[in-house]
Amino acid sequence: MPNKLLFQTLQNSELPAWDKVQVILDLAEQKNNEVYPIILKLIEQPEFNNCKGTLVYALENYPPEPLFEKAIEWLIHGEFEVACGAFNIINKISKLSGDSVDDAYESIGFASKDHKNEEWRTELLNEVLDMFE
Repeated sequence: MPNKLLFQTLQNSELPAWDKVQVILDLAEQKNNEVYPIILKLIEQPEFNNCKGTLVYALENYPPEPLFEKAIEWLIHGEFEVACGAFNIINKISKLSGDSVDDAYESIGFASKDHKNEEWRTELLNEVLDMFE
């Protein structure tokens, strides 16, 4: 299906969220830049909460640096699939600097000490902390 038709499909309000996500995955695998802002918008919509991990997975097809702050947030607060996708995004970043990196290090360090965390989250957080060194 040509991309124009795929984008028209995304506009269909009667199409279930999961079907839209399948279209988004197809476009993201093509590294289509037009779908990138759509993914970021849909991730924030409650209708797509059950598909959030898949949307984060779709974002793994794009440059990771602009997603750094969001990925840190997803890592700390996201469900398992979302946090794992966020870890993959962060892991693709070769170098960053600045206040956002310092803030992220502090946030991850604080979150990694939260005893309410599931074991898998603590492990992911500690792995990301190791990346900062």
